[in-house]
Amino acid sequence: MSMKVLLATAPWSFADVSPAHLADNRGWLGWLAGIGKRTVKGVSPPMGLLYLASSLRQAGHVPVLGDGSELALGEMLDLIERERPDVVGLSVMTPMWPRTQAFARAIKDRFDVPIIVGGPFPTAWREKCLAECDAIDYAVSGEGELILLELLEAMQGYRPIGEVKGVAWRDGNVPVQNAKASVPKDLDALPFPARDMVDFRRYIPTLVRYKRLPTTQMFGTRGCPFGCKFCWVNPIYRQRSIDNIAAEVEELIGRWGVRDITFFDDDSTIRLDHTEAMADMFLSRGFDITWAINARVDGGLTPPLLKKMRRAGLWRILFGIESGVQQSLDSMRKRTKLDETKHAVKITREAGVAAYGTFIFGTPGETFADGLATIEFARSIGLEFASFTALTPFPGTAFFDQIDKSRFYDWSQFTGDKPSFVPDAMSPAELKTLMALAYKRFYFRPSYILRRAMSCTSLEEIRRNIAGFEGMRKIVDGPEDLLAAYAAPERAGNQGCGTLPPDALPPRASPLADAS
Repeated sequence: MSMKVLLATAPWSFADVSPAHLADNRGWLGWLAGIGKRTVKGVSPPMGLLYLASSLRQAGHVPVLGDGSELALGEMLDLIERERPDVVGLSVMTPMWPRTQAFARAIKDRFDVPIIVGGPFPTAWREKCLAECDAIDYAVSGEGELILLELLEAMQGYRPIGEVKGVAWRDGNVPVQNAKASVPKDLDALPFPARDMVDFRRYIPTLVRYKRLPTTQMFGTRGCPFGCKFCWVNPIYRQRSIDNIAAEVEELIGRWGVRDITFFDDDSTIRLDHTEAMADMFLSRGFDITWAINARVDGGLTPPLLKKMRRAGLWRILFGIESGVQQSLDSMRKRTKLDETKHAVKITREAGVAAYGTFIFGTPGETFADGLATIEFARSIGLEFASFTALTPFPGTAFFDQIDKSRFYDWSQFTGDKPSFVPDAMSPAELKTLMALAYKRFYFRPSYILRRAMSCTSLEEIRRNIAGFEGMRKIVDGPEDLLAAYAAPERAGNQGCGTLPPDALPPRASPLADAS
């Protein structure tokens, strides 16, 4: 029997996921950039929900979408009132768990409808989702396309709920976790995301994450076997066939007019034969498309392969570099070497492909001096762009199990304004200082600014660079008192002040009260 399923995320705003100084932009540079009050939009379509929606359609169900980035709470409740779904399914990223609980309770206060949660947080937290929120009826753990269909069958009485793998449910008032579900092995069997359910032209990703508009995201592979301690992802690697990927690209270009694609694979270079076959496919079919991937620095990319990928439209590789200190890399279980990073960035740039890098401050055991070394390493290797974040040890990661919970506060505080975790050798003030120093020292070098200005080839690039400059200026203009205190050369040897300034820490998150 067909069921109507509302797929949604809890209502949220740009200010919820960005530092306060980026949430509002009324300056003249922001006006010139023509992007309104928000310096960085950074919003992408809810691809996970769109995959679920297409699977529901294929099975004969009726999906309805409620995107919390666009709809306020009242609007979302009005949508439920109009559509009267048989089931509500909520996707939960870990930082959104408090908002999702409140949203679920608001739904249950007004509607008698079963609520399912899925996504990264329920996958890691399992039956604890049910224990912490009595408004939630089911929690799906794992990749949900097939699990959700079986759960709907159970809810209609076609199979016992206890047999649906990957689901937590209540037996009376007692949360029960069923056996773990297997992942979809044949990715080609999954329908393409239901992109017709969104106006994806309204979604503008982070300024440096696209080359041309309109842009969208897609996946060529799933899974990552490397097991870095700060990350949780299914370790079972699977890939789509090249023909299946090509069919989706053709649809994106022909039906939606897409000109730029970001492949959101955890690592697009795990199988280099698959990577090269993708490049050959783009070349042989003559697609007018630019595309970007994520990769490890030790993935084995070669100059000839990079040059072929560049000819095929590849414009950017995002490398997960994470640190400029080998000891920190080892503590993350990153399994990479600093020389590998330098080599990967070098050959990428020489092939005419932009090299981006991500970096993490505040991992267990890290010192302020380590953070300064990472900043200088990021400056020295020739990256086009770099992003710097403070560690948030999310549930399901090895770091979450390892850390001293007394120094863990709130995983929803991941913007840099309020650190969620502070290692023993640092204070919160030092961690925030590293964030500000990183952006100041990386982006405000005269040579870097000149290089960015000279590289602009269109009005759109000029506007993006102006907007990005305004955003970076607000970051480094924020904690001036901290910069003055810590930027002096004599602080370079600091190993952490060991004293937490008064009121420097956010309150602890309640879900950690009984964490072990």
